[in-house]
Amino acid sequence: MSRILLLSNGHGEDLSGSLIAKQLANSGYSVDALPIVGKGIHYKKEKIKIIGKTKEFNTGGIGYNSFKGRLTEIFGGEIIYLLKRLYLTYKIRKKYNHFFVVGDIVPVFFAWLCKKDFFTYLVAYSSHYEGKLKLPWPSKFFLLSKNAKTIYTRDLLTANDLTLQLKKKVSFLGNPFMDKFFLKDRKLKKSKFS
Repeated sequence: MSRILLLSNGHGEDLSGSLIAKQLANSGYSVDALPIVGKGIHYKKEKIKIIGKTKEFNTGGIGYNSFKGRLTEIFGGEIIYLLKRLYLTYKIRKKYNHFFVVGDIVPVFFAWLCKKDFFTYLVAYSSHYEGKLKLPWPSKFFLLSKNAKTIYTRDLLTANDLTLQLKKKVSFLGNPFMDKFFLKDRKLKKSKFS
């Protein structure tokens, strides 16, 4: 049985991640979660094991705020906490067959640095905002790596846009944040994780 570590970065991403983790667990996978920031309350609600000690910060995530908010993060110890979470992820990477990344550049960077095969649900980005998605540097580099096995988006427009930009297949299966049953009829195939 494949072991999957789910990485996410914040409250909304943890909610989506917990719904995906629950479906994967119901499909027979061994799933643990490593929320990068926050307490991981959504994982706890779904009875998904959380790896490491979690901590809540006022800003709710990494890089989600103003310059003043970022200074608050730095002086509040978030950078040191982030480095500890990165070290923990790297240290336990061999226990898992795959990483499933939910969110943005931060968890994608974690997976890429650990050199693990990873699947990505880019919940933080949508082409609906700009017409053509401008991924933050160096997201494109990470997503083009051989370890980035499959990329999922939260809407079809973004999937089509990124398929053209990255010149690799990007899929839209649904949006677990909006529809927690998105995997019920379109289950992720076990062969993808085997």
